[in-house]
Amino acid sequence: MSHPRDVVAPLVPRILVAALRRVPDQDSSVRAALVDTARTAVAASASTSVVLRPLTDALLHEQDQCAQLAAALATATAVEASAVTVDLASYLHRLQPRLLKLLRSNAFKAKPALITLIGACAAMGANAEVTASISCLRDAIASDDWAARKAAAEALAALALEHTDLLTTYKSSCATFFEARRFDKVKVVQESMNQMIEAGKEIPGAEEDECSSALPPASQSQRRSSLTGSASDGRYPAASLGSNSVPLATRKSILSVSRSSLSDVSTSVIFWTFSRYTSCSDFLTFLSEAALLALSIV
Repeated sequence: MSHPRDVVAPLVPRILVAALRRVPDQDSSVRAALVDTARTAVAASASTSVVLRPLTDALLHEQDQCAQLAAALATATAVEASAVTVDLASYLHRLQPRLLKLLRSNAFKAKPALITLIGACAAMGANAEVTASISCLRDAIASDDWAARKAAAEALAALALEHTDLLTTYKSSCATFFEARRFDKVKVVQESMNQMIEAGKEIPGAEEDECSSALPPASQSQRRSSLTGSASDGRYPAASLGSNSVPLATRKSILSVSRSSLSDVSTSVIFWTFSRYTSCSDFLTFLSEAALLALSIV
């Protein structure tokens, strides 16, 4: 049975206090119930900070690993369930540096859940939160903990979808690093890595973005189709091909076609041409000029 928000909102702080008493519980069902409570509290509360403040306090001060895990997951769920408001952006702007510092602390054991929270805050936050999170998420990709690698890959995939334009400057520096970790030894991590790499392909490169902004819409579509046809197999990088350049394979095909065309000239035409010249030297001059003309066309 649902109740009006005005009736439930004053009770949200008391509900959270009661729920947070069960944070150290090792039972996964209790942890899942806490996560559901955080999601429901956000929907019932008039202000997001009313819900996030007690959750983050528990996250920053709990020393038990189970408590840290439950608090991080509940906070991440609350952030994801929140509406994008000025109040939320201001709170996340103050919270993000503390989360990044906590991730570097050896006292915090539930790193995968914290990485999930950092990714959620970056996805819901402003540009500053995104740029501050990229380096730590990139480092987490190389972690020895497979759960941390999986959480970082999922967070980066979400950022690639939410903040495509903002991640343009990071694509060239991170693409090779991520590609080398595509084949993770843990299957679930490998799937997350592949999803992250596929999401990263939607991010335009820095040079491509600058060129695209200077072109009219029709030219952009023609340029994309041209790059797809010439560089889709990976042998001819798009950045190395200018608008007037021709790939080596294309030049070879033109040359082969020209040679085959020359070989198909009928002997009657050759004899007719020879009959127009009174001397052999004139005919040799004609052949040399024709050869130079054919080479200039190729």
